[in-house]
Amino acid sequence: MNIWDVLLVIALAATVVLAGRKIIRDKRRGRLSCGGDCAHCMHGCEVKRQ
Repeated sequence: MNIWDVLLVIALAATVVLAGRKIIRDKRRGRLSCGGDCAHCMHGCEVKRQ
């Protein structure tokens, strides 16, 4: 592997780690990723918000 391959793998790994960290942080704070339209959602968001 040359240097560009290594840099690409590092960049991809960093992106995955940061995305996972953001998802976990949002879950802990109670933020939802569905967009807030619970009219047709089956996850029970309405119950949590009331």
